[in-house]
Amino acid sequence: MSGNPIAEDRFTFEVTYADSQHTVSIPFASGIGRSSNSFFPSRPNQNVQTLLISQHGMGGKALDYLQNGIDAAVAAGVAPQALVVAPQWVDVGQAYSDTSSESYDNLEEVLANEPNLLTWDGGRFFGARSKPRSPDYPARASSYHVLDRLIEDATTSGRFPNIQSVVIVGQSGGGQMVNRYAATSQFPVSRGFQVRYVIMNPGTYLYMGPRRLSSGNSFPYQMTTPTEEMMATAIAASNNPNQTINQLSEQYNRYPFGLEPLNNYWYLSNANLSAEDIRNNYRSRRVAHLIGENDNNPEAASLPRASRAMLQGAHRLQRADVYFQHLCGEQVWGSAHAFRIVPNVGHNGRNTMLSPIGLQCMFGEWPTDSCRSVIRDLDPPELAERGWFNRLLGAAQNLWREGNARLFNRH
Repeated sequence: MSGNPIAEDRFTFEVTYADSQHTVSIPFASGIGRSSNSFFPSRPNQNVQTLLISQHGMGGKALDYLQNGIDAAVAAGVAPQALVVAPQWVDVGQAYSDTSSESYDNLEEVLANEPNLLTWDGGRFFGARSKPRSPDYPARASSYHVLDRLIEDATTSGRFPNIQSVVIVGQSGGGQMVNRYAATSQFPVSRGFQVRYVIMNPGTYLYMGPRRLSSGNSFPYQMTTPTEEMMATAIAASNNPNQTINQLSEQYNRYPFGLEPLNNYWYLSNANLSAEDIRNNYRSRRVAHLIGENDNNPEAASLPRASRAMLQGAHRLQRADVYFQHLCGEQVWGSAHAFRIVPNVGHNGRNTMLSPIGLQCMFGEWPTDSCRSVIRDLDPPELAERGWFNRLLGAAQNLWREGNARLFNRH
C-alpha cells in the first residue's frame, strides 16, 4: 500500500482506561518559521505567541497541512512567532478500504512497531474514541480528548510561556472536526490566551435544533422540521437509497448531525454535556465559518452523501449558507462569530488558508459578522413561513410613510 507517510514525531500522554494508566501516542508534524523540523513538544521557544493546530481532512495528509500552516504564517508575517502543529488521525478503516483515497506508505510497519499508537475506525472527526489495538493494548481515547491534552501541554508546560493565541483550523473533514470541537471542547480557556476556531469547507455541520432546509436557493431559506417528503428526497439523493423514512426520522438529529441524544459519544457523555451546554459553548466562542465560492459541486466525490447530510443542502456552499441562517434562527450565532465566502476558491484547504480572510482569521484582527449584516430581515424559526416577506414589505411601507411625513411637514 502506498500513499501518505506517517508523520515521524509522536505526541505521547497518559490515559486512564479500565481503571489503569496507559501510555498512548498519535503521530504529528510541527514547525516554526520556515522550518518543518520537529519543534513540539521537545524544544522550548519563548518567541512563540501563536499555536496553530492545522487539521487535515480525509486522506490523512498531516505533512501537507503542516506546510500549509507554515506558509500561512510566512504570508502573514508572523512565522517566527507561530508554532504549527499538524496532528495525524490515522483511520485504519479508511486506509484498508478499497473505496477510500486514504492510504499510508508505512502503515503496517508502524502498527507492528508501535502497539500503543492510537488509530480510529470511523468517527475521528466527531470525537469518537480510538479503536482498541489488542487485548494487551486496550486503551482508547477520544480524538477531542487528544486535542485537549495537546493544547494543555503546549500552553501549560512552560516551554512556550508567551502563547497569546491558540488557533484550531481544519479543512473539509478537519472542518467538520473543528465545528464539533468548538461546540463541545472541554479545554478551559480562562488562561490568558485567546482560542480561535476556523472552520473551512466542511461537508456537514452540527445542528443546534431540529429544523432543516425545506426549500430555497438563496437567503432567506425556508427551514422546517423534516417532512416525509423532505426525507424521501434526501434518501433518494443519498448513498443509501434503501433507508426508510422512519429510520431517517430517528437518526437525522442525532449527534454528530444534531443534539439528540448526546450519550452515544464518550467525550460528550463523560463531560455530561447537555444540548443547552453545547449551544452556549458555540455561541460564546470565537468561530469563523469559511467556505469557498466555488465549492458548489453537488457531484463532488468527497461530498458527504448520507441522507442526514443531504438534509443540510445539495453541496458545501449551500450547506454553509443554510447553516449560517440556522445558527441565526436558533439564536446560537455569537457576537464573536464570522461567516465569509472566500472568492475564487473551491474545495481547497491551502487556498482557503492563504486567502486574505483565512490569514486574518488565523493571525490578524478577528472579523465578526452579525446575522443582519448578511441576511436582511431574517426570521427566527417561530415566525410564519412568509414572515420575512411581510416584514420586508412592512419596513418598506414605514419608510414610505416617514418620507411622506417629512415632505408634508415642510409645507
